Amino acid sequence: MERIKNFITNEERLSLLKWVDDNRGNLTPNRAGPHRNFCKIHKSVNNDIAVKIENRIKDRFNLNKDNVKRQLLGSFMSVISPKGFVHFHTDANERGDHHRFNLVIQKPEKGGTPIYNDEALEWENGDLLCYRPDRNNHGSKVVEGSLDRIVLSCGWLVQ
Repeated sequence: MERIKNFITNEERLSLLKWVDDNRGNLTPNRAGPHRNFCKIHKSVNNDIAVKIENRIKDRFNLNKDNVKRQLLGSFMSVISPKGFVHFHTDANERGDHHRFNLVIQKPEKGGTPIYNDEALEWENGDLLCYRPDRNNHGSKVVEGSLDRIVLSCGWLVQ
């Protein structure tokens, strides 16, 4: 598990929040739990900022067409409303090392804290959380307050 503080600027974060608002009508309920919705970035509108950040992650971690393939979930925005949470789980192996990068677009007022292998992680808006969901049990605390927990989640299988 790695945390990169301030992976994006506040201006980029605000642009991502606008992108999320532009796509509220495109959100699909996440079958893994109530109060959870998502939208794949390549099926969203006005997604230039999200694609730019996805490419920055790929460049930062040297993920290119020669060594990766898109993971089943790919890249998506995750919006978890108050009372929602990520259930604890370890992702199935998909014939490759699954690397996932969660960018914190909006931290809720309280709760929503990511937990990896029973350890709560410090996190702030703009942080990039890098981990192996196929090797680590992960989930989150329940979101509380009036703000949604919003994350841009990008995943690839490294060969």
